[in-house]
Amino acid sequence: MFGLVLKDILLIRRERTVVLMMGVSVISYALLSSSPALAVLIGVLPAYAMTGWSGAFDYKYRADSFLNSLPASRSAVVGARYLSALAVWAASMALACAGWGAARLVGIGPVSAPLGFAATTLGTGSVLLGVYLGSYYLFGYQGARWVSTEPVPKVV
Repeated sequence: MFGLVLKDILLIRRERTVVLMMGVSVISYALLSSSPALAVLIGVLPAYAMTGWSGAFDYKYRADSFLNSLPASRSAVVGARYLSALAVWAASMALACAGWGAARLVGIGPVSAPLGFAATTLGTGSVLLGVYLGSYYLFGYQGARWVSTEPVPKVV
């Protein structure tokens, strides 16, 4: 399972946008007092984007046949994707905590510790990734793109 997590992380390291999102996650906790929803979104975004990109790379390079030929079970493959998203979330929260600590040394930013913020982003990310990865493994990559990007239709 560790090899599958490493595969996902090595795939997204080429994406320079991940570095930008991880850098922005440093200021996510500082935004908490002025805009809580934006702060949570910025905290969740690196893990959600990594999951989407690794699914896109698997689709582009047709990795499904490779993953199906591994001796790992389907639940191990799905669990590895969740673990890789959790690893990226943990890294972004570590950067957010470091940004909070630096801001506290300067004397700006929220006074409260970022543990509640980390728990909120973990809960929000778990719901979003649960919906996305559930639809990815149920409907395939194209179906998951539809589920994650289609707006909710208006009921008249």
